[in-house]
Amino acid sequence: MSGGRQPLLWAALAFAAGITAGLYAWRPPLWWLVAWVVFAASSAYFLRRRGHAAFALGLAGSFILGAFIIQVHDPRNLADPGFLRLANGSEVVVTAHVTKEGPPQEGVSMSVRQRLDVETEQIEKGNESSQSMADSVSRFMISNRTLS
Repeated sequence: MSGGRQPLLWAALAFAAGITAGLYAWRPPLWWLVAWVVFAASSAYFLRRRGHAAFALGLAGSFILGAFIIQVHDPRNLADPGFLRLANGSEVVVTAHVTKEGPPQEGVSMSVRQRLDVETEQIEKGNESSQSMADSVSRFMISNRTLS
């Protein structure tokens, strides 16, 4: 399989499949990165000897890269400069309500990851209170709790 006349189509499909797999198959980002390095190095090694194998390994590398990108993706909206004044390490109280709850997934170190979509109502820092910035804060959270 050399990709024929559409090698970028195959690469885009592999990347999209990796993004989809990365949403459901959580692994530590380091695992995805190591797997990508192995596939990329293997593809480079086979490039002159076996073109079809190099192409297949390159597609696998695109798949792994898509999964890696979605795992390290930071969904928070950091473009709002008002959000940065809250990011100095001090305590912040966020009042919100859960709009959607995802299924709990087992994570590393005997912890459970769960996705929660939240709609923020108010953010308080010390004596300051902000309602205008509440909509720009992340719309989901990952909570970790230890299994008993």
